Amino acid sequence: MVDYGAKRPLDPALANALRESPFRPSLSFDPLPGRFVSDHVTNNPISVTRVSSPTRGLQALLYKTPIHEDFDGDPESYGAPIDSTHVTPFSGVVMRETSLKNATDQRDPAQVFNDPPTVNTFTWTGVKSRRPTDPGGAIDQRPFLRDSSGRFPIFRPGSNHFYAPQTAMATADGQAVNAQTVPYGALSNELHQKGRVRKGDFGLAIRLSTGASCGFLFADFGGGGSRSVGEYSVNLTRALFGGHPTDEEVSFIVFPRTTLDEAIAFPGQTGAMLARALGNLAQFENVDEIVTRLAGPQLGEPLFAGRTFVPRTGLGMSLSRAVAEEDDIMQAKVRFALRRAGLALI
Repeated sequence: MVDYGAKRPLDPALANALRESPFRPSLSFDPLPGRFVSDHVTNNPISVTRVSSPTRGLQALLYKTPIHEDFDGDPESYGAPIDSTHVTPFSGVVMRETSLKNATDQRDPAQVFNDPPTVNTFTWTGVKSRRPTDPGGAIDQRPFLRDSSGRFPIFRPGSNHFYAPQTAMATADGQAVNAQTVPYGALSNELHQKGRVRKGDFGLAIRLSTGASCGFLFADFGGGGSRSVGEYSVNLTRALFGGHPTDEEVSFIVFPRTTLDEAIAFPGQTGAMLARALGNLAQFENVDEIVTRLAGPQLGEPLFAGRTFVPRTGLGMSLSRAVAEEDDIMQAKVRFALRRAGLALI
């Protein structure tokens, strides 16, 4: 046997550093396959980035999108319509949503409500419903409101103008998750299937121009053909914009497999669950890459996508320097928002 002699001891400072700083795995960033859109009206394509680890699997999803208000769960979200061709409420009744069609699994340009109802193919999703033979609250039994399962919308208790709201998840007391009081997202089937996101999973939204941020959970579901990643409760949109959202893109980090229950929503746990999920990311060597990707354009986006400024080249600043300065500002805002939410090691 060859004798190589005794090993030279490590420098004490280096030995301590290695002892106190164990190996930290790195994150991989890959495009998530799928046909994601911002909403089902414009159908603007959105790219989603999968954040994963070879040893620890899927960690998060990143994307940027303009957002749109969702009023589902609001007690005044949907009102009884005049008739099958006028699906707006009776005079003097103001509902939050723009159309009763939004309470079904169908949208314009479909007729949706037909009289006679023999050709109705829709299903009620945004309001509670029942068959006339089932027990429950008072129903609006006008024929054109009968869905493909023979169900009619249930009136909200104490009202003959508004229907009882419904969301894909309920609160612990069995009520719909109120869009006016809870920051939530509407989960599309595409994100559920391709990104393994489930009802009740948590995420964080960050508005880059101001640094405003809001934690949320996915409390509603878009249905079988849904592909949107830009539908969020009015509570979330107003937390970011102080009013109706503009067309400014918002950055999102979503944590699959963080749900506490796929039937019951626990919005009061959003802060704790985000802190835990972000704390897990702090274990990775290149976690700062998440900041860069949330602040900058996503894969396939043009350089100026989502930017909120006009490069100050007219003030003697080069375009490249103006863009770099904007990138630095955005990264600082994202980093601060993530730190507030629980990513303490950035």
